[in-house]
Amino acid sequence: MMESDMFMGLLGYKSAMKQARDMVEKELITADEYTKIEEKMREMFGINISSLYRENDWINTRFRGNMSPNRR
Repeated sequence: MMESDMFMGLLGYKSAMKQARDMVEKELITADEYTKIEEKMREMFGINISSLYRENDWINTRFRGNMSPNRR
């Protein structure tokens, strides 16, 4: 079972990153700004750089791909 401090850190990180994703979708911040926010939140909430819980998806992402899913 996950320790309480670790769980609260993860909960805070996930909440902050959800808000940041919403800001990207509304075009309030750029993808680069999102990346900087993710790094700061990771450090602030004590998420390991190699954690599977990170919001850092290099393979399947809405705003960093080089191919559009709508074009053929």
